[in-house]
Amino acid sequence: MAVGELVTYLHGRFKGYPGRVTVSTPTKLGGYSNPRRAEFEVSIDKEMEPVLLTVYVSGKSLLPRMPWRVRFGTVNLIREFRPQTLTTYKERSYAAMVFDVTKIVREPGKYPVMISCDSAEPVEVSAVEVVGIVKDETMVSDVVYSAGAAVIPPGDSFSFRFPAPEQDVRNAGVYILATVPSTQSVLKAVMGEASYEIRNIIGTDEYYMRLPPTTSDDIELRYEILNPLATGTAVLHSLTLFRTPNEGPRLSVTARLEGGNVVVSISNEGDTAAENTMLVVISAGHVVFRAGIGDVLPGRTITREVPIKGDIKGRRTVARVIYDTFMGQRITDVDLTTMLKG
Repeated sequence: MAVGELVTYLHGRFKGYPGRVTVSTPTKLGGYSNPRRAEFEVSIDKEMEPVLLTVYVSGKSLLPRMPWRVRFGTVNLIREFRPQTLTTYKERSYAAMVFDVTKIVREPGKYPVMISCDSAEPVEVSAVEVVGIVKDETMVSDVVYSAGAAVIPPGDSFSFRFPAPEQDVRNAGVYILATVPSTQSVLKAVMGEASYEIRNIIGTDEYYMRLPPTTSDDIELRYEILNPLATGTAVLHSLTLFRTPNEGPRLSVTARLEGGNVVVSISNEGDTAAENTMLVVISAGHVVFRAGIGDVLPGRTITREVPIKGDIKGRRTVARVIYDTFMGQRITDVDLTTMLKG
């Protein structure tokens, strides 16, 4: 059976949506032949509050008072190894340390994370994770962030129950941070009628599972070995669930000829902002225009003049709008040639 647990550190309704930065480059510290310190960098692009930093480690012997130090930015967070979660399976231990770094992350930017360890036995840093709420006045979401160490042997599963949603749901998803030891295995996440398979990979990484508006509050992760010669256990590190009644941004693109230019209008008919919007115009297979638009708020229309040489009606010209949403990046293509013929 699975061993270990996840502990919920963030739960509530927020003005915004979950933001995440994960660095999953396994690094060994301590012992006789490994470095004593390692530095990672997390890039936070949006203003977030609150903000949590989680460090995931494993080792043959993780002692509670092992010489250990974690620094975030210029602030020392801890000088002793004191994990909130410590799980031991057979001869290996897995731990998670969670820190509230809200007062340190005062603005977007790049933040260094330094970890040092002077233990006699090597310790592996599996991943460094930053989770917070991206401020967005145009939307509201229920967010649950749970972290720890749940070890799942082959043929077993781990179940976790999320709190019931507090409101009607239009969009939902769950981020899964897990370690899979072999490409000859599969970790399957099941939540109601939704399922997602993590396969053909090895190591620690983050995965996103989109959920239907109505779904179960229980998630089950099942681990199976596909090749009898493969070995190893899967480790679930964290789950981040969000549910929102918001539909999201919905962009419409129109164009008209004005003088020697094409005027492209981008309107947001949805209920949340389209962030980091970019307009790219492609004519006859070549990019002829590129411009950053910024955020397009709900109910707003932004126009850009695109100078195009020659007769646009005589060659295929496409306006491509690329933008970020709380559900990930989206791309909208509009055929300007057809539109301008009308």
